[in-house]
Amino acid sequence: MPILQDDWDFVLGPGSMFDRLRRDPRVQVDPHIFNAALIYDDGTRQFLADTLHEYIDIAQHHGLPYLASTVTWRASAERVALSRCAGRPVNRDCAEFALELRDNLGPDAAPMVVAGCMGPKGDAYKPAEAPPREDARRFHNPQITELADTALDCLEAKTLPAMDEAIGIADAMAETGKPYILSFVVLPTGTLLDGTPFGDAITRIDDTVTRPPDHYMVNCVHARNYAKAFQIMRKTHPSACARVIGLEANTSVLTPEELDNRAEVDTQEPDEFGAEVWSLRATTGARYLAGCCGSGTEHIDALAQYAKGQKVAT
Repeated sequence: MPILQDDWDFVLGPGSMFDRLRRDPRVQVDPHIFNAALIYDDGTRQFLADTLHEYIDIAQHHGLPYLASTVTWRASAERVALSRCAGRPVNRDCAEFALELRDNLGPDAAPMVVAGCMGPKGDAYKPAEAPPREDARRFHNPQITELADTALDCLEAKTLPAMDEAIGIADAMAETGKPYILSFVVLPTGTLLDGTPFGDAITRIDDTVTRPPDHYMVNCVHARNYAKAFQIMRKTHPSACARVIGLEANTSVLTPEELDNRAEVDTQEPDEFGAEVWSLRATTGARYLAGCCGSGTEHIDALAQYAKGQKVAT
């Protein structure tokens, strides 16, 4: 079954979770697996569910299909073993938690796809920390296998800084039989953080992996920077553009180096964010749009209102 159904004109996604919760004084995330540990305490589990529902409820209110992610971006086997949740099936439990949120919406709810999420091995803004292809396949395979062995609809790897690690992840995901998405950080110059042109990365992965990704996307990038990168790829690799479904947008135009471990949130007004991100529908053909660092409930609600024609950019 495809991740995005053909009759879904547009799919909404959430705003920030990882960045949002790590800055929230009401919860203490685990230093190794971050948000994933919150499901094991009744109080923080409910807090996590309430925060996720802020985004889910926007999609439901507007009747929009929604792509949700498990809170396992940092829950690799290596990190789980170092965390306060060592020995627990963290990825499986987080998958069941996310699926329960969907089940509780009831049979008349707007469609909601739930993806098993993972991130890079190292710092997402430091491509030098990314492992080569085979090492990446071995490192990520335990988490991928655990997520795939659930009722999740698909898998996704996000905030990838380097092509070789992405290929290793794709190798492991391809073996599961699950639909999957690869999502990169790209620069306005049209390259990944390791310098690989985005179009080259898509072409190579499609040509070398036994079962290529169902889709590609970009996350942790401002809408303006994504638009610049996409226009470059449109000139150099036009066929690759059709493989990219959209963006999870930062609210900051700062570079990855400037954003890395930044103490203060650099953001923009929700209405400005909504209008700018929604404009990518016309300029890049995006079918999926959501938020990343700096975005909150108000940003996603503004985006949904633009998507439904309740707001019109001036």
